Amino acid sequence: MFKTFIWVINAGILLSTALGALGSGARLSGSVSAEKACAQGPVKILLSLENVVLYQEQVPIGGSFEFHARPGRYELKAIASNGCKAEQRLSLSRSGSQIVSLTLKGGRTSSPSS
Repeated sequence: MFKTFIWVINAGILLSTALGALGSGARLSGSVSAEKACAQGPVKILLSLENVVLYQEQVPIGGSFEFHARPGRYELKAIASNGCKAEQRLSLSRSGSQIVSLTLKGGRTSSPSS
């Protein structure tokens, strides 16, 4: 019961943080590019706080995104369907905006068939 109570409090804090972002906060915007091997398909952009996804958006390679969030420390991820990804930790201040550029790298590797 105690663990459930803590989880409910944490969920409430995260929910109030997410809902509070609607009224005030900082603007986070950016764009997604990719290495040549990763330049295909749509990309999911995820903005997380303490491993909880608060916002999700899908954009094409070369596309842009924008989120409004309360001040705090966040993790921003871009994930393509081919396994390429980019990650960045960032802190948003009370007033102002932050612009980021994410470049997809990596991905699945396939061995040549003989």
